[in-house]
Amino acid sequence: MDNKYKLLFVVLLGLLAVVVVGGGDTSYNVPYVVGYVNIGSDGLVSVEEDVNYTLDDSNTVSRVVSYPDVGNVTVATPGLFNDYNVSSSGNSTNITVVLYTDESKTVRAENTNAKVYYNYTLSHVVTCYDDCSVFDYVLWDSHVNRPVWKFQSYVNLTCDNSLASIYYHPRYMLSSAMWVTPTNLESVFKSMADDGVLEERVVLPSNTFNSTDNVNVVNSRHIDNITVTETNYQSELNSNTVMSYVVLATSIVLVILPVFIFGLPKLNIRRKRESKSYHRIPCPDSPVRVNYLLNIASGGVNINAVMAVILDLIRRGVLIVEDFTLAMHDYNVELDDCEKHIIKFLREIDDNTHPDSTINNNKIITALNTILNKSINTKTYYNDNKSRNLRIYLVITLIYTVVALMLLYTMKFQPPISLWAYRSIFILVVVMVIVYLAQKSPTSQTTSIYDDYYSKWESYKQYISNYTLLKQSLPISNEELEEMILYSMTLDCYNILEHNLGLMDIENTSTLIDLFKSGRLDEVLKKLNLK
Repeated sequence: MDNKYKLLFVVLLGLLAVVVVGGGDTSYNVPYVVGYVNIGSDGLVSVEEDVNYTLDDSNTVSRVVSYPDVGNVTVATPGLFNDYNVSSSGNSTNITVVLYTDESKTVRAENTNAKVYYNYTLSHVVTCYDDCSVFDYVLWDSHVNRPVWKFQSYVNLTCDNSLASIYYHPRYMLSSAMWVTPTNLESVFKSMADDGVLEERVVLPSNTFNSTDNVNVVNSRHIDNITVTETNYQSELNSNTVMSYVVLATSIVLVILPVFIFGLPKLNIRRKRESKSYHRIPCPDSPVRVNYLLNIASGGVNINAVMAVILDLIRRGVLIVEDFTLAMHDYNVELDDCEKHIIKFLREIDDNTHPDSTINNNKIITALNTILNKSINTKTYYNDNKSRNLRIYLVITLIYTVVALMLLYTMKFQPPISLWAYRSIFILVVVMVIVYLAQKSPTSQTTSIYDDYYSKWESYKQYISNYTLLKQSLPISNEELEEMILYSMTLDCYNILEHNLGLMDIENTSTLIDLFKSGRLDEVLKKLNLK
C-alpha cells in the first residue's frame, strides 16, 4: 500500500476511534433532577433534591455538593434500602449512597431505576453587603457529578420577587423561568454537558435577613459591581456566540472549497475534438516525447518509451541484432540525450553492472523523465493552476485553523455553538490532510493544445490498431510501416499491430520490418527483460 494511503487510513482510523470510543464510567446515569431551595430569614439555606438515577452495573451513587458547610444531611430512597456516607474534601461535600433491594442489605440494587432524596442545609453561602445580599448557588457541577439530562429547580425567597434579581450562568442553559408564587421561582434547564456548571445568582435587598449567624457580612457596596459583571458577562457571551457562528460558517466554507478547486467530475472530462483519421503520424515528435506527453499525468514515460527508442536505434542502424543480441554499429549518428542514456543503459546490462532488471528499468525511466522535464515546456500542454490553488488553500486554512482554535480556546464563556465550531475545525483538519495528500499527486489540467495533441495521436492509434483500415491502406511504404512499428510501441498497441499485420501479405522489407515480421524483435526485447 502506498505510504500516503497508509497515512490517510491511520488518520481516518483515529477519527473513528475518537467518535466511537467513549470515556468515563457508565455505571449509572442521571436523567432528571428536581431541586427545592428555601432561603430562610436567618440566611440558612435548606435544600431538598430529588435525583433520579438509572443504575447499570453499580449500586453506588454519589452527590457532590459544591460547598464545604453542609449540615443536617439525610437521605431517603423510596422502594429501596440504603447506607450513606458524608465526607468533606476541600470546598465540596460528597454524599455517597449504597442502594439495596432488601432490608438486610445483601442484595445490590442494579439495572434498575432509583430515586434518591437528598436533604441538607447550607450555611454561610449568602453574603450581605451594605446595599444588597447575594446568594450564589451552584445547582449542579458536571465536573464532579454525572451530567443531567434535565434539571428543574424551585427557589423560595423570604421577600417578594419584585425586590429580587435573578441571574443564570450560563444563561443559554435556561429553558424557562417563571414565578409560580410571588416568592417561589421555577427554573427549567437544558441537558448539561460533561464539563457544565450550572449556577444561579439571587440578589436580594440588604435588609432581607434578620440574623447574621448564617451569612457572611462584608461592609462595602456591591450592587454596582454585580450590574457591571452581569452586563459584561452577557456582552462577552453574545460576542463569543457570534464568533463561534463565524468560525463554524467559515470552517464549513473551507471544507467545501476543495471540491470547487478540484473541479466537479463533469468539468474534468477531456474536451472532445473533431475526429479526423490520421494514416501517418500527426507530428514529427520522437516516440519517447510522445510517450512522455501522453502519460505525464500518470508519472511520465513508461517502459514502452524505452522499447520504442531501441526500435528507432535499430531502424537508424545505431544498433544491430546479432543472434538475438543488440550490438553497437554506427557511432557517427547524432544521438539526443534520451538515446545516449538508452545506449548507456544497454551497456550496463551488457556489462552486468546492474543485473536486476527492475533496478535498470526504474533507473532509465527516471533518467528519461528528468531529461524530458528539462527539455519540454509542459505549461504548453498542462497548467498547474489546480495544484497552486490547493497550496494557497492549505496555507490560508492552516493559518485560519490556528487563529480559530486560539480564539475558541481563550473564550472565558463558551456558548453551546462553540462545540460545533470545534467539531467543524476538527473536520477541517481532516480535509486539510486529504487535500495535502491529493495535491502531491498530479492535479494539472490539460490545455486546448494538449487536447488537440492527444486527439490526433489517439486517432493515429485507432488507425494502426484497426485491421480493416490497415488492409484498405495496402500497399504501404517502408517508411510508413516503420512508423507504425515504432509508434505502436510507444502507444501501447504493438501486439495488436503485430497480430493484424500477421494476417496480411506484407511484402515490405527493411532491417526493422524484417525483425518485426520474423518475431526476432520480440525475442530481443524479452532478453533485455523489457517485454
